[in-house]
Amino acid sequence: MNANLIASANSIAAQPSPSAAVNKFLALKPRLFINGEWVEARSGKTIKVFDPATGREIGQAADATISWTRTCRSAATSSRVWGASTAGWR
Repeated sequence: MNANLIASANSIAAQPSPSAAVNKFLALKPRLFINGEWVEARSGKTIKVFDPATGREIGQAADATISWTRTCRSAATSSRVWGASTAGWR
């Protein structure tokens, strides 16, 4: 294979800079969106997020624990029950 073709196949297009709104959001402390609210992780820990195309770190996400998973599941179940109910029941 041609060396230029291999180099071309292994590179990606230049990434655009994030908008001001995205930069503002990324500057916030990582939180979880649970039951319609942004909440901090109980552990206070974060997980690094990487761009799979470049391997570059692009942000951080709040580290949800098992207890948050249970809270999310409960909120989702409640939401489905409410959404499936009749207007009279609500």
